[in-house]
Amino acid sequence: MSYRILFSGILITGLLALTSCQNTIAGLQSKPTALGKTSELVVVCDQPMWDGAVGDSLIFYYESPYPIMPQPEPMFDVRHFTTDDLNADALRKELRTYLVIGNLSDEDSPTTNMIREDLGPEKMRRAAEDPAYFTSVGQDKWARGQLIMYLFGKSDDDIIDKLIRSFPTIAQRINQHDKVQVNAATYLDGENVPMSTRVREKFGVELKIPGDFKLAVDRENFLWVRKDTRELTSSIAIRAFDYTDKNQLELDGLINMRDRLGILVQGSSVGSFMRTNAEDLPVYTYQKELGGRYVVESRGIWELTEDFLGGPFLNYAIIDGNRILMIDCFVFAPGTTKRKYVQQLEHVVSSLKFAG
Repeated sequence: MSYRILFSGILITGLLALTSCQNTIAGLQSKPTALGKTSELVVVCDQPMWDGAVGDSLIFYYESPYPIMPQPEPMFDVRHFTTDDLNADALRKELRTYLVIGNLSDEDSPTTNMIREDLGPEKMRRAAEDPAYFTSVGQDKWARGQLIMYLFGKSDDDIIDKLIRSFPTIAQRINQHDKVQVNAATYLDGENVPMSTRVREKFGVELKIPGDFKLAVDRENFLWVRKDTRELTSSIAIRAFDYTDKNQLELDGLINMRDRLGILVQGSSVGSFMRTNAEDLPVYTYQKELGGRYVVESRGIWELTEDFLGGPFLNYAIIDGNRILMIDCFVFAPGTTKRKYVQQLEHVVSSLKFAG
């Protein structure tokens, strides 16, 4: 083989590789980054479906009240588009989270045709044969950072049944998808390392305190950090209690411990302190695991005695050996929605780790 032929082969191979690389880069650059806020859901379905029982059922579940707020706020902010709406405005294809719903028995449905095209014949064959297969998930269809979920059935009644059964899983997937955005908003100013260190020294736990939270109170067996802006005060208070009785983890016991913690959260008026308002709205409790420990989470409304101030709280009573570590998160944000601030506090507590 001559050197000229060898050089030509190398040159052609290099050009092909370069062209392939450029095509790949161009493909990546052609997709914009998805836009939108957390807890936002775009529902894509035909207009008659949206106007009927399927749309009503979806709104009932996905816009159910977020637990628990002084004024009602929905779990998700739902928007509806038809496929024509999507094609009419390119920006409508650049949002973050979509739920595409179609009736596979309707051959003339534009949304069903979209589902068939996106999922392909193999998945459509499975949908026809397997009653347990009625959802699918895709990513980055029109923009980077997109989550697109598909839900399909053979009639409106079938879709409603599957919509109800799949709600917990889909809601969890949306919240998981939002975590990157929630984390960015929560730690916009990084971490307050001295405060995180103080929490570890005082209570023996790792908790990543956001950089814009400052020390409010530090006394024996109690620590309170808070973020103050013109529109809100967002707080995390920690106190340890002796674990003596399982009744401490019942609702009355949790409220009692929280109110003992709240005495140390004092308002501006003389004798004013934080208490749990269990009269006007309920306190909800949930059992879960956090940092490898058993936890009872409670949500409700707090208020200040002697002051007309209050807001939502999120409380964690964590069993750790012979103590109950209580982490209480509460928000004061008059005149504005509070869901995103509660979500950010929840995200902070999710970073909790116990030493060893």
